[in-house]
Order: sequence, then structure tokens, then C-alpha cells
Amino acid sequence: MLPGIPPTGRKVAVPHVVVMKFEGDKITRQHINWDQGCVLAQIGLLDPKKLPVTGAPQAEALLKKSKR
Repeated sequence: MLPGIPPTGRKVAVPHVVVMKFEGDKITRQHINWDQGCVLAQIGLLDPKKLPVTGAPQAEALLKKSKR
């Protein structure tokens, strides 16, 4: 997920979206999108105060909305 970056031991929540296309009962395409800025902020490589990322709170907010 983060090649070349050594483990930090921090817990990371990753907001992501999977879009799949089906033809009949078979998957023909799959696209996985995730917020890399959010991940980098959570492991301490980006300062969330200087960028439009919020880290774990962003992932938690999306999880809460999906449970409604």
C-alpha cells in the first residue's frame, strides 16, 4: 500500500470505494479508490493542518454515514 515507507506501528483507517462492473454473474472490471493523503496523515508523513485531509476522523465519518 505504501511501498518504500517503513512500518510505523500506527493504526490506520482507510476510506475507500470499490466500483465493479458485472456481465451476468461475472466481474468484468474492478476499480478501487482510496484516499492516500488520509493514510499519510495518519502515519505522520503529512501535516493535516496544511492540506485538505483529516486522517482517521474522515474515515470514521464515512463509516457512520454508511450505517444510516
